[in-house]
Amino acid sequence: MHLVWSNRSGRSYGMPVALLACVVAIACTPSAEAPAASLKTSSPADSRPTDLPALSSQSTPIVLSCDDAAHGVTPAPSGDAIVEGIVIPDFPASALDTVRDRPAVTVDGTSYYSAKAFLYVTSAAADVTRIAVADSVDALLFYTTASQWNQFGFPPRTTSGGSAAASREIALGRCPERDGPVGFNGVLLVSQPSCLILRITRSDTGRTAAARLPLGADCPPS
Repeated sequence: MHLVWSNRSGRSYGMPVALLACVVAIACTPSAEAPAASLKTSSPADSRPTDLPALSSQSTPIVLSCDDAAHGVTPAPSGDAIVEGIVIPDFPASALDTVRDRPAVTVDGTSYYSAKAFLYVTSAAADVTRIAVADSVDALLFYTTASQWNQFGFPPRTTSGGSAAASREIALGRCPERDGPVGFNGVLLVSQPSCLILRITRSDTGRTAAARLPLGADCPPS
Protein backbone atom coordinates (compact mmCIF):
# COMPACT_ATOMS: atom_id res chain seq x y z
CA MET A 1 0.00 0.00 0.00
CA HIS A 2 1.26 3.52 -0.88
CA LEU A 3 0.44 6.96 0.54
CA VAL A 4 0.19 9.65 -2.21
CA TRP A 5 0.28 13.42 -1.88
CA SER A 6 0.85 16.45 -4.17
CA ASN A 7 2.96 19.61 -3.86
CA ARG A 8 1.98 23.08 -5.02
CA SER A 9 3.10 22.39 -8.57
CA GLY A 10 0.62 19.56 -8.75
CA ARG A 11 3.31 16.92 -8.87
CA SER A 12 2.44 13.71 -6.99
CA TYR A 13 4.70 11.78 -4.62
CA GLY A 14 4.27 8.34 -3.07
CA MET A 15 5.80 6.29 -0.28
CA PRO A 16 5.10 2.73 0.90
CA VAL A 17 3.37 2.62 4.29
CA ALA A 18 6.00 0.23 5.65
CA LEU A 19 8.80 2.64 4.81
CA LEU A 20 6.93 5.54 6.39
CA ALA A 21 6.46 3.53 9.58
CA CYS A 22 10.19 2.81 9.63
CA VAL A 23 11.00 6.52 9.33
CA VAL A 24 8.59 7.39 12.18
CA ALA A 25 10.04 4.64 14.38
CA ILE A 26 13.59 5.92 13.89
CA ALA A 27 12.56 9.49 14.68
CA CYS A 28 10.83 8.43 17.92
CA THR A 29 13.50 6.07 19.25
CA PRO A 30 15.38 7.44 22.34
CA SER A 31 19.04 8.17 21.75
CA ALA A 32 21.75 5.96 23.20
CA GLU A 33 22.54 8.72 25.69
CA ALA A 34 19.20 8.29 27.47
CA PRO A 35 18.50 4.56 27.87
CA ALA A 36 15.33 3.39 29.55
CA ALA A 37 15.63 2.68 33.29
CA SER A 38 16.19 -0.96 34.24
CA LEU A 39 13.96 -2.62 36.82
CA LYS A 40 16.29 -5.59 37.38
CA THR A 41 17.20 -6.24 40.99
CA SER A 42 19.95 -8.47 42.31
CA SER A 43 19.05 -11.70 44.01
CA PRO A 44 20.89 -12.78 47.18
CA ALA A 45 22.83 -15.32 45.11
CA ASP A 46 23.96 -12.58 42.69
CA SER A 47 25.40 -10.50 45.56
CA ARG A 48 27.35 -13.28 47.26
CA PRO A 49 31.04 -12.35 47.50
CA THR A 50 33.55 -14.37 45.52
CA ASP A 51 36.63 -13.74 47.69
CA LEU A 52 35.71 -15.94 50.66
CA PRO A 53 38.12 -18.23 52.52
CA ALA A 54 37.93 -21.77 51.15
CA LEU A 55 37.51 -24.99 53.09
CA SER A 56 37.31 -28.55 51.87
CA SER A 57 34.89 -31.25 52.98
CA GLN A 58 35.41 -34.81 54.07
CA SER A 59 33.04 -37.75 53.78
CA THR A 60 34.09 -39.25 57.12
CA PRO A 61 33.18 -37.84 60.54
CA ILE A 62 35.42 -35.34 62.32
CA VAL A 63 36.56 -37.26 65.42
CA LEU A 64 37.55 -35.30 68.54
CA SER A 65 38.55 -36.78 71.90
CA CYS A 66 38.69 -35.34 75.41
CA ASP A 67 42.26 -34.20 74.74
CA ASP A 68 40.94 -32.01 71.90
CA ALA A 69 38.32 -30.29 74.05
CA ALA A 70 38.44 -26.82 75.59
CA HIS A 71 38.89 -27.13 79.36
CA GLY A 72 38.31 -24.64 82.14
CA VAL A 73 35.46 -22.93 80.34
CA THR A 74 32.53 -21.14 81.95
CA PRO A 75 29.44 -23.29 82.56
CA ALA A 76 26.82 -23.50 79.85
CA PRO A 77 23.98 -20.94 79.96
CA SER A 78 21.11 -22.21 82.07
CA GLY A 79 18.54 -21.74 79.30
CA ASP A 80 20.26 -23.98 76.74
CA ALA A 81 18.71 -27.38 76.02
CA ILE A 82 20.58 -30.58 76.82
CA VAL A 83 20.07 -33.40 74.31
CA GLU A 84 21.66 -36.76 75.14
CA GLY A 85 24.24 -35.02 77.32
CA ILE A 86 25.17 -32.39 74.69
CA VAL A 87 24.29 -28.76 75.41
CA ILE A 88 22.65 -27.27 72.31
CA PRO A 89 23.10 -23.48 72.05
CA ASP A 90 19.99 -21.32 72.07
CA PHE A 91 20.57 -18.75 69.33
CA PRO A 92 19.05 -15.33 70.12
CA ALA A 93 17.31 -13.28 67.45
CA SER A 94 20.38 -11.07 67.04
CA ALA A 95 22.48 -14.10 66.10
CA LEU A 96 20.06 -14.98 63.33
CA ASP A 97 20.67 -11.61 61.70
CA THR A 98 24.39 -12.36 61.39
CA VAL A 99 23.59 -15.65 59.66
CA ARG A 100 21.53 -13.76 57.08
CA ASP A 101 24.18 -11.06 56.66
CA ARG A 102 26.72 -12.65 54.32
CA PRO A 103 28.41 -15.98 53.67
CA ALA A 104 31.60 -16.66 55.63
CA VAL A 105 33.38 -19.38 53.64
CA THR A 106 33.17 -21.56 50.59
CA VAL A 107 33.31 -25.35 50.83
CA ASP A 108 34.09 -27.18 47.61
CA GLY A 109 32.96 -24.13 45.65
CA THR A 110 29.66 -23.54 47.50
CA SER A 111 29.32 -20.51 49.78
CA TYR A 112 28.04 -21.05 53.32
CA TYR A 113 26.71 -18.84 56.09
CA SER A 114 28.12 -19.54 59.53
CA ALA A 115 27.07 -19.54 63.16
CA LYS A 116 29.62 -20.27 65.87
CA ALA A 117 28.35 -22.93 68.26
CA PHE A 118 30.36 -24.15 71.24
CA LEU A 119 29.14 -27.64 72.15
CA TYR A 120 29.39 -28.56 75.82
CA VAL A 121 29.70 -32.27 76.59
CA THR A 122 28.28 -33.05 80.03
CA SER A 123 28.82 -36.04 82.30
CA ALA A 124 25.43 -37.36 81.12
CA ALA A 125 26.78 -37.91 77.60
CA ALA A 126 27.96 -41.27 76.32
CA ASP A 127 31.67 -42.01 75.94
CA VAL A 128 31.27 -40.93 72.30
CA THR A 129 28.41 -38.89 70.86
CA ARG A 130 27.86 -38.67 67.12
CA ILE A 131 26.21 -35.52 65.79
CA ALA A 132 25.09 -35.55 62.16
CA VAL A 133 23.23 -33.16 59.87
CA ALA A 134 19.82 -34.44 58.80
CA ASP A 135 19.70 -35.53 55.16
CA SER A 136 17.14 -32.86 54.21
CA VAL A 137 19.41 -29.90 55.08
CA ASP A 138 22.36 -28.54 53.05
CA ALA A 139 24.69 -27.93 55.98
CA LEU A 140 28.11 -28.84 57.31
CA LEU A 141 29.88 -28.93 60.67
CA PHE A 142 33.33 -27.43 61.19
CA TYR A 143 34.83 -28.54 64.52
CA THR A 144 38.47 -28.73 65.49
CA THR A 145 40.77 -29.06 68.47
CA ALA A 146 40.97 -26.28 71.04
CA SER A 147 44.62 -25.58 70.18
CA GLN A 148 43.93 -25.32 66.46
CA TRP A 149 40.89 -23.12 67.09
CA ASN A 150 42.93 -20.76 69.27
CA GLN A 151 45.76 -20.66 66.75
CA PHE A 152 43.90 -20.41 63.45
CA GLY A 153 40.46 -19.07 64.39
CA PHE A 154 37.52 -19.10 62.01
CA PRO A 155 37.61 -18.78 59.11
CA PRO A 156 41.03 -20.44 59.46
CA ARG A 157 43.80 -17.95 58.74
CA THR A 158 45.92 -20.78 57.36
CA THR A 159 45.62 -24.51 56.79
CA SER A 160 49.25 -25.18 57.72
CA GLY A 161 49.34 -27.61 60.61
CA GLY A 162 45.60 -27.50 61.23
CA SER A 163 42.40 -29.05 60.03
CA ALA A 164 40.42 -26.99 57.54
CA ALA A 165 37.84 -29.54 56.51
CA ALA A 166 34.12 -29.62 57.26
CA SER A 167 31.88 -32.68 57.46
CA ARG A 168 28.22 -33.59 57.84
CA GLU A 169 29.06 -35.54 61.01
CA ILE A 170 31.25 -35.17 64.08
CA ALA A 171 32.08 -37.57 66.94
CA LEU A 172 32.78 -36.00 70.32
CA GLY A 173 34.42 -37.78 73.24
CA ARG A 174 33.36 -37.29 76.86
CA CYS A 175 35.79 -36.11 79.54
CA PRO A 176 35.92 -37.28 83.17
CA GLU A 177 33.48 -35.38 85.37
CA ARG A 178 36.35 -34.05 87.51
CA ASP A 179 37.49 -31.93 84.55
CA GLY A 180 34.52 -29.60 85.05
CA PRO A 181 32.77 -27.95 82.10
CA VAL A 182 34.36 -28.92 78.79
CA GLY A 183 33.32 -28.57 75.18
CA PHE A 184 34.34 -28.23 71.58
CA ASN A 185 34.84 -25.15 69.42
CA GLY A 186 33.20 -25.10 66.05
CA VAL A 187 30.86 -23.60 63.53
CA LEU A 188 27.58 -24.61 61.94
CA LEU A 189 27.52 -23.94 58.20
CA VAL A 190 24.36 -23.60 56.09
CA SER A 191 24.19 -22.80 52.37
CA GLN A 192 21.09 -20.67 52.97
CA PRO A 193 19.09 -19.56 56.04
CA SER A 194 17.64 -22.82 57.32
CA CYS A 195 16.14 -24.74 60.19
CA LEU A 196 19.14 -26.94 60.91
CA ILE A 197 18.25 -30.41 62.20
CA LEU A 198 20.96 -32.39 64.00
CA ARG A 199 20.74 -36.10 64.81
CA ILE A 200 22.49 -36.86 68.12
CA THR A 201 23.35 -40.53 68.73
CA ARG A 202 24.78 -42.16 71.86
CA SER A 203 27.51 -44.79 71.53
CA ASP A 204 26.35 -46.78 74.58
CA THR A 205 22.66 -47.34 73.74
CA GLY A 206 22.45 -46.28 70.08
CA ARG A 207 19.59 -43.97 70.99
CA THR A 208 19.13 -40.98 68.67
CA ALA A 209 17.45 -37.66 69.40
CA ALA A 210 16.98 -34.58 67.23
CA ALA A 211 17.90 -30.97 67.90
CA ARG A 212 16.49 -28.15 65.77
CA LEU A 213 18.31 -24.83 65.41
CA PRO A 214 16.73 -21.82 63.64
CA LEU A 215 19.72 -20.52 61.66
CA GLY A 216 18.25 -17.55 59.86
CA ALA A 217 14.90 -19.29 59.38
CA ASP A 218 12.21 -20.31 61.83
CA CYS A 219 11.79 -23.97 62.67
CA PRO A 220 8.22 -25.25 62.26
CA PRO A 221 6.58 -26.72 65.36
CA SER A 222 7.72 -30.30 65.92
